[in-house]
Amino acid sequence: MFRNDKLIKPSPAQIGFTALVAVIGGLSAHASPVVGYALAVGLVIPFTISVLIEDGIAGIWALLTR
Repeated sequence: MFRNDKLIKPSPAQIGFTALVAVIGGLSAHASPVVGYALAVGLVIPFTISVLIEDGIAGIWALLTR
């Protein structure tokens, strides 16, 4: 089937683009948990602490039951 067929040698640009797609795919697979943790640490936890300081437990309960 492949007798007398020349093998195709990929160019450096093709290898580079393949590596780029692999890296982007790997990063996108791990980006969701990183974004989730960043939001929890950067937004949700400070907001919850500020509500706790200003309104106490009643403020937290009001947030959860809205």
